[in-house]
Amino acid sequence: MSATRKYRVKNRLAAFAFDGGGVTVRTALINADKVMESMKESSLADLDRILAEIQNRFGCRVPSRDDDDLEALYRHSSQIIEASFALPSSGVEQAARSLCDIVDACTVSGVKDWAAIDVHIDGLVLLRANGQVLPAAGRAIVLDGLRKVATRRTAIG
Repeated sequence: MSATRKYRVKNRLAAFAFDGGGVTVRTALINADKVMESMKESSLADLDRILAEIQNRFGCRVPSRDDDDLEALYRHSSQIIEASFALPSSGVEQAARSLCDIVDACTVSGVKDWAAIDVHIDGLVLLRANGQVLPAAGRAIVLDGLRKVATRRTAIG
């Protein structure tokens, strides 16, 4: 019987991680904050553009909104989620997620629940404008209300 031979495969990733090169976690976090800060202004502009588009296509004063495809509203809501990093602790992301849930429920049921959609659009506009300055309790009330509307709507299906 022959002796067992063990081979140690050189792992380049492990060697890279432990060779002393690279940056510290602290430096990486500082650099990430700088990148995020540089993207904040354009993300806020995107957020405002998307909200305006939603209001222009799906707002309560748009007579032709019933003819529009809700898939576009879903896409816009998901874009808000992406851009909302620029407004941490504002509640915008949660409100946009809730609107996505409403749109999903409307798509499944085939019924456009404009009252639920309108409440969410108004909530998004409110949180975009004031979400970061609202006290946490006030923001929680708004988000809880939107969550209740979404839960009720998705339960109806």
